[in-house]
Amino acid sequence: MSADGLSRLAAGARVLAALLFAIAGARFATVSLALALDEPPAPPAKEVRQSPLDVLKKPKLRPTDGHLGAAPSVFIREHTTDLDAAVAPAASARIETVRVSVVVTAGPSRSLVYVRGRQVGKTPFVGEVVCVPGNPVKIEVVPPKGMPLSSERLCLAGATLRMGD
Repeated sequence: MSADGLSRLAAGARVLAALLFAIAGARFATVSLALALDEPPAPPAKEVRQSPLDVLKKPKLRPTDGHLGAAPSVFIREHTTDLDAAVAPAASARIETVRVSVVVTAGPSRSLVYVRGRQVGKTPFVGEVVCVPGNPVKIEVVPPKGMPLSSERLCLAGATLRMGD
């Protein structure tokens, strides 16, 4: 192949690349304009803290409407935590909380420790948690290898929540 043929091939490739970029830009502009003219965006969803053991549970799914060529059957995952129900106060009531100690020695050393779905440290773990008296507190230990361990302890004022071998 000669130098003249290679230069024509290179020029054709540049034209094709420019055409593809123009098509992509037009598509983004069309979608942006359609979104700008549509109704205002919904407020951001509240942050969800997910425990590693939640992947073993079946999520609640609810259908939503498709939007701008999206699949007509889009599902949004809904998660509720025990903490949300425990700390959602009534309009005039105030919920009293207590601080309790947590001691976790279960599982192999350096396993991840989760309390109410939030990572708090590694085993062996000694710490404190704020909870509502009478409500359960879920403690999970996720070792680097093997099955996770899970336990629920009742929150009581002055108590120490222990999870050990």
